[in-house]
Amino acid sequence: ILTGLATALAFRARLWNIGAEGQVFAGAMFAFWCQSAVGTAPAYVQITVIVLGGLCGGALFGALAGLLKARFQVDEVIATVMLNYIIIYVLSLLLQQGPWTEPGGFFEQTAIVPEEAKLPILIEKTRLHLGFVLALVLAAILHVALHRSPLGYEIRAAGSNLRALQVQGVNVGRLVLIVFALSGAVAGLAGAFEVYGVQHRLKSGTLGGLGYAGIIIAILGQLSPRGVVIAGLLF
Repeated sequence: ILTGLATALAFRARLWNIGAEGQVFAGAMFAFWCQSAVGTAPAYVQITVIVLGGLCGGALFGALAGLLKARFQVDEVIATVMLNYIIIYVLSLLLQQGPWTEPGGFFEQTAIVPEEAKLPILIEKTRLHLGFVLALVLAAILHVALHRSPLGYEIRAAGSNLRALQVQGVNVGRLVLIVFALSGAVAGLAGAFEVYGVQHRLKSGTLGGLGYAGIIIAILGQLSPRGVVIAGLLF
């Protein structure tokens, strides 16, 4: 649902963000780094840090692609796909006998996260965790924002006629940067939730494919937050 929302948000503005895959990794990595810094704090502190870390990591990585597009006119498809490879290899370096490698381990993964950092399970004997509720809340927020806010109007207008939006005096470069940052933030949250809600450790193999699946879900959901939720549940 989250990677579908991230993709749909960018596609609504006709910005072809193929980088949700890399933004998932960036969010998971930044969340892990931030959580590790407060590893002895109470659960509510750690979970808050995880959510904020996932959002910030994805937003920063998404904004990098937006900056390349807005400032240097780099095609966003090329930029986002290449950034996907870069972040995946950075994680591999950190996990392959690197600073995040599980002590005494042989695999590219971190140690299990503390119990206080694990997202609460909603139904026993399932993997349904708090992140699912937050994904639904975020979908509702994005639906309202797209249809009831000035930024949402600009995003929808950019998808219809970017030239007309420029004539109205909108700073298109700023809009591109904001859309990529928001899209990346939502995808980054997906990475953080996968680590702390399902896997309980950071390893690249379990994160791969989430961002690319989000493209399919966004299209099946007709780039609508409500449609994305339905398509995500079907997947």
